[in-house]
Amino acid sequence: MVDDSPQQTPRARSIYTSYRTFLASSVILFFLIGLTVRPAFGQMGPSKVAVAEARQVDVEPTLRVVGTIRPWRRSVVAADVAGIVNELPLEEGDEVTHGQLLCKLRDVTHKTAYDEAVARRDVLAAALEEQRALEAKAEFEQKRIAGLWELDRCTEKEFRDAEADHRAAVVRTLQAEHALRAQEAVVTRTADQLERTRIVAPFDGQVIAKRTEVGAWVDVGGEVAELLDLSTARVRVNVPEAIVDHCTVGDEVMVSVAAVGKDYAARISRVISSGDDRARSFPVEIDLPNEDGHLRDGMFVSAAVPSGKKEARLVIPKDAVVLRGAQMIFVVHDGESGATAVPMTVQIISEYADRVAVEAAGLSAGDRVVIRGNEYMFGPSPVIIVPSEGEGEKGKDEGVKTSRR
Repeated sequence: MVDDSPQQTPRARSIYTSYRTFLASSVILFFLIGLTVRPAFGQMGPSKVAVAEARQVDVEPTLRVVGTIRPWRRSVVAADVAGIVNELPLEEGDEVTHGQLLCKLRDVTHKTAYDEAVARRDVLAAALEEQRALEAKAEFEQKRIAGLWELDRCTEKEFRDAEADHRAAVVRTLQAEHALRAQEAVVTRTADQLERTRIVAPFDGQVIAKRTEVGAWVDVGGEVAELLDLSTARVRVNVPEAIVDHCTVGDEVMVSVAAVGKDYAARISRVISSGDDRARSFPVEIDLPNEDGHLRDGMFVSAAVPSGKKEARLVIPKDAVVLRGAQMIFVVHDGESGATAVPMTVQIISEYADRVAVEAAGLSAGDRVVIRGNEYMFGPSPVIIVPSEGEGEKGKDEGVKTSRR
């Protein structure tokens, strides 16, 4: 019989050696973990926490509805005149300013038409000056003959001819003035057509689409580029018909944009009366400043909009609410052995900025809730209360409006 024990077989000896190494490493690892963790548990004591008082404030209940970010302005820029694209100094994603050149069409025909119109205008202007001189001459002659007529030193025919020549000169001057005015209109029209070969940005914004290319023919009304202006983001949410009457222009709302991880305190800008007859909802728009450009067209948003009348509610800082399977807060009670933070389940009724209105059995105005240090609390915990930042600010909650989750 062949003995294949670890002492006899090289492969077995290698496996046996690896096993011993693994076992030794595991023992050392557990030993190090024990050294690290044991002092943490051994030193457990009261946690330092910051607290705030629950306060009773008149607030409106709210309903959280969803919507989409739209640009403040969107425009498909088109050509006013037909022509071949000579220049197209833009790319998708470029930022442009009002009046910046987007597209230049071939302009030779329009330029020559403008030059011809200007030359014709100058000719008519000179003709008008000549006719005014002839009118002045006819007027002088008419006055001279009229003087002789009064002295009975000319015939009646000479007198009538002088009057007719003067009236004819006046009419010819009017004709020359009208001809010049008509030609000035032609100059204005051809200048406008020449200018329209330069297609410029109608507002500050971003190019999101090119609709033509250099060398392409563009008809009148042909699309050149699409721009949007997101300096202000227009949030549109759909509000159920049952609560739309509680939403009025100027009402405060809370808008959450998950993509940027940020909440915005804003006001309702528009309530649109034409709704969706299938969803029985009405559009409500909220304008958000977007100086940093983080808000983009098409982003998903949710907004807490008013859904009822104001009622007295208990309001606490939003930081007091933690998720432990359910929404919970920790209320501090004093006892003989010191302060203890006791968990309590709450229901959020509404929210605004850093405050929320809640309902909780056993919570009363004046109760202290933990707002710092509750991150790792799961049950009743001994605590030591320390001052919080901004402590002492009073009346901050007045008029709070708020989002039913």
